[in-house]
Amino acid sequence: MNELASVLAELEAPAPARSQLITLQPARAKAFVRLAIEVVKLHCPRPIYVQNSRLSQPIGHHGFLVDIDLGKILSPVGGEKGPSVSETGQGQGVSFAFQAIEEDLRRLLAVAGGAQVSIFDQGDELVFANAHTQARLLKAVPPSPPFTLAVPADEHRIGEEVKLQGQAKGGVRSADLADLKAYIGKSRYVTLLCCAGQLEQVQVQGKSPFTLHEASTPALEDKKPDLACVSQHFLALAGQLDLRMSLFRNEHGLWLKTSSRASLIDHLTTYECLYEGSIR
Repeated sequence: MNELASVLAELEAPAPARSQLITLQPARAKAFVRLAIEVVKLHCPRPIYVQNSRLSQPIGHHGFLVDIDLGKILSPVGGEKGPSVSETGQGQGVSFAFQAIEEDLRRLLAVAGGAQVSIFDQGDELVFANAHTQARLLKAVPPSPPFTLAVPADEHRIGEEVKLQGQAKGGVRSADLADLKAYIGKSRYVTLLCCAGQLEQVQVQGKSPFTLHEASTPALEDKKPDLACVSQHFLALAGQLDLRMSLFRNEHGLWLKTSSRASLIDHLTTYECLYEGSIR
């Protein structure tokens, strides 16, 4: 009897007050959910922090850092063409934190349909609601102080930046991103190969190396790499536009920086601390 009374009391108790954070157009709501699913796949059910419409934190472990400008995705209704947070330099945007598994986020897809989606702060939850239904995520406590990413400095870069856009500077052909992804397939580990201090090739187990610029192919034919390092998150979260890669070495190790753009995301950068060696 006491248990029944307790359940009834919970049902009759007033819900915590809602505070609206933002209302998104359908395309922006879908883009946010898709990105959040990809981040959670890497991160597992650990807290994710959005501060001033920017996601900057270690993901999965401290050797994989992300810095993603969400200013255009988290642009409110009526602000579709506004500049990104990085463009304004004003550091103003939406802030919230949540903890979820992939299944929780997939429930949001039912909300992110053809209608506008409002995000509310309600008690210990974030509520995503449209005119027909809603879904909830458990809130996380924001870090104090906020994350400050310690990323490699430019002076620690090894060689030149590698651009993957089909065409590079001076008309030299670079690899097409779709071809590179097809080569990588579902391989978990990717070995990055450098010659004369320059990132030139990548290789997965059981395949010949993939050369990133066609002009390098003849020169690399009889050469052995002078540096090999292994990535576990190669191209993870990378967008389809303006993809660039650089290697860095600092006191914390060897790093791969991958920068790109995607639809509604102007700045999407990851830093991965690499394992020095190779997997054949």
